[in-house]
Amino acid sequence: AAGIAVDFPAERVYITNAHSTTEPMVIATCIGPKTAKALEPYRFLKPPTVSVNGFAPLKGNDADLRFEVDGGPFEWWKFNLAHIAGLVHWQGDQLTLTNVSFQGYDGAAAGFARFDFRTDHGTDFQFVLGVKDADLRPLMLDMIGRTNHLEGRVSGELIVTNANTENKFSWNGDGRVELRDGLIWAVPIFGALSKPLDSVFPGLGNARITEGIGQFVITNGVMHTDTLEMRTQIARLVCNGMVDFDARVNLTVTAAPRRSALGDILNIPLWPLRELLKYQVGGTLNEPKISPVYIPKLLLHPFQTFEGIFGNEAGKTNPPPVYKEPPANP
Repeated sequence: AAGIAVDFPAERVYITNAHSTTEPMVIATCIGPKTAKALEPYRFLKPPTVSVNGFAPLKGNDADLRFEVDGGPFEWWKFNLAHIAGLVHWQGDQLTLTNVSFQGYDGAAAGFARFDFRTDHGTDFQFVLGVKDADLRPLMLDMIGRTNHLEGRVSGELIVTNANTENKFSWNGDGRVELRDGLIWAVPIFGALSKPLDSVFPGLGNARITEGIGQFVITNGVMHTDTLEMRTQIARLVCNGMVDFDARVNLTVTAAPRRSALGDILNIPLWPLRELLKYQVGGTLNEPKISPVYIPKLLLHPFQTFEGIFGNEAGKTNPPPVYKEPPANP
């Protein structure tokens, strides 16, 4: 450190331009047990490089310290990041993270967060996180803990305006998500829809998502969306409904043809029937329950001939009725 001073009457230690590679949890434990507990999920596999300025109390929580952190690998919850850097401001019973940048999953992310330790239960917090071009396969491997056949690049933003670490249904906020060049059929919800969708639009059940985009709102731990749309070369999937933080699902998924798939001739008469297939999705994310909402008979086999749909073979008529002798009078 360029300078360290102890003011015993004020019960403070002043630090100027200190540099450290100390394990962060050692510092968090010195701050206090609540701070250590709140920061425990955030782990550096190797101690980061940190520069420190400000003052810390000899007792109590009267502190004002600023840390510049740079290091990795870094783990939080199920996420594993190659590198993380940012500014940490510890002031009294509050901790603020600003100018935070991440590298991981072959993409990049940035954001900020604020933690308030003054609550009786848990820690109140809020954060903003933006992600750019993350690789879906390793990301979901960390999320679900098993190999998968997912592909694509994910970008988006998550804004949590208020939440508490001890109550997952305290989360409120909103966000957006984008997917390009993706394969999503290994996700249980879409996997369950694969076969019925494929029966209406052959090839849709394993088609690559050329573009997906959606927005959502989080209210008391429940995510709501009515703008999630995924497009393939032959059709688009529109999802609306909710998913809560216990993974319970209540979604409606609608498949509709794209103009380029139907062609100019077919597209005009069928355009009023945009909702060719609609499914209700319940259950949970891992064990979804799928049920059709409405399937017109004409659309059960869209490539049959009209004669076949209505029970006759092409070029044939119904046979004449067979005459039977009426019974004798009693």
